[in-house]
Amino acid sequence: MRIIVHIPSEAHHYIAGASMVASNTWADCAMELLIQKKDIKAERRPLFLRALSKFKSFYRSEARHFRLANRNHEFFLALKNRLLFHIFFNDVRIYEEIKRKRLTYEFFSDNVDLSRYTSIKLIGNINEVSTSGSDKIPCGLIMLGGPYVKKQTLENFQWAINLHLGALPEYGGSRTIEWPIAMKNYRDVGFTIHAMTKYLDDGLILAQEKCPPDFNFDVIGLAHAYLFRRAFNIIPVVVNKLIKDSFISDYAQTSILKNKKIYYGYQFNPLLYRELIRNHKRVS
Repeated sequence: MRIIVHIPSEAHHYIAGASMVASNTWADCAMELLIQKKDIKAERRPLFLRALSKFKSFYRSEARHFRLANRNHEFFLALKNRLLFHIFFNDVRIYEEIKRKRLTYEFFSDNVDLSRYTSIKLIGNINEVSTSGSDKIPCGLIMLGGPYVKKQTLENFQWAINLHLGALPEYGGSRTIEWPIAMKNYRDVGFTIHAMTKYLDDGLILAQEKCPPDFNFDVIGLAHAYLFRRAFNIIPVVVNKLIKDSFISDYAQTSILKNKKIYYGYQFNPLLYRELIRNHKRVS
């Protein structure tokens, strides 16, 4: 069995997670690691081309928000929240920096060992690279984070599972830890490991866990770190069972989850970041 593990960045918690997953998966599996890295060749470009690339990335991001908003008949909500996002971007930046530091702190002392991987590659978007082996070895995909994986890409794999930091079906999409914390729905702060389909955050739920009731949700990034660590330990158990039971996903064509709720980035009011930061400072 050949298994591809995908992580969305070189952040320490993702590298530690890739190490934990590989170390606890059956030894007879050939494992490969894909690390998504934006603008791999950007450092070599002239300053003007780098600036142009950033503008194009900004334009595509905003266009995607408004395209989704139009589809959901929420254009004016998107307009309000995207304006607030750019006006109060400093709050967004501070929140993300606090979260990054917490995740780094929680995983910094982990012993990272990637020797189990037969290859480690930096890629752009997984949908734009070849992931099918010429040797036709049955192949599984473990997404520890990253972009939406298209149907054509999923067809290259015998099975594919995704770690979603959010409790499905109630919290699909983005900001699915921030949403329940901001709304004080603490019982819904969790992660889900699910079989992947062509639909976003859909498919058979293979494992799910939530934060304990007495968890400190005010410390920014602490829930993320706790859930990541729990998920990284549970994923090998799920994968070993899939291999043992010769599991092949039959879910690529149909939506499985009922009453699924998807949260889009444009729906999150950026002013909520200020409240989350205020609560963090109160307990720090």
